[in-house]
Amino acid sequence: MDQAKKEHSALMEKFKRINIVNDQVNGWAKRVFGKFAALIDSPNLQPGTTDITKIFEGMNFVVCDELKRLIEKQQDDDEKAIEYGDVFTDFATEDFIAKNIRVRPVS
Repeated sequence: MDQAKKEHSALMEKFKRINIVNDQVNGWAKRVFGKFAALIDSPNLQPGTTDITKIFEGMNFVVCDELKRLIEKQQDDDEKAIEYGDVFTDFATEDFIAKNIRVRPVS
């Protein structure tokens, strides 16, 4: 009986950890999906979607579509370099820097 309780306890702890990771992935995916939906006007991105598979399908569609457009642009402009300012429009803003760049304190 003690062995069964130990196994049950171990399974419940594993289930708890899996749920924590699932919640983290779900939260991240919903935030990314929301940003995609805000930036791109596409019928495949329906705000308020909560199904994780639909969220990843929508993100996959957007990423593949954007990569196709970049490839077409690169083929059209073989002699020109890609303007990364057009691709990464909101990169390295003050908000991004404040959230993502950490400065190590002086020891």
